[in-house]
Order: sequence, then C-alpha cells, then structure tokens
Amino acid sequence: MEKYRVLIVDDNKSFIDLLKDVCNPDYDVFTSETGEDGYKLIESCKPDLVLLDINMPGMSGIDFI
Repeated sequence: MEKYRVLIVDDNKSFIDLLKDVCNPDYDVFTSETGEDGYKLIESCKPDLVLLDINMPGMSGIDFI
C-alpha cells in the first residue's frame, strides 16, 4: 500500500517538529520553513495533505493557495 504524503509548511521549526511527532509514522512527511520552498516541493512530493501556516514572512499561507 502506498504511503500518504503530508507537506508541513511553517516558519516555526518547533511547530514543524510537533506536527511531525503527531503524524502517523506510516506517513511520508515533507517539511518546509518558507512558503516559497514549500510551493516548490508540491511538484516533487505530490502531497495528499498540506498543513500550512497562514502568517509567514515572504509568501503567506494565503498567497500559497
């Protein structure tokens, strides 16, 4: 069975670590600390779910969508 892929985009490293810890260990988790880098990851990781911070410097979560 193929693993679900989750992309976490947040400028707070501690929050990324927390979300990774609560994700199912069977998920493939990808992370980014900027909206720009997270947006680039979409093409390569093809996530099933994106957990996205709204308030980030540079590209905000709203801009990401």
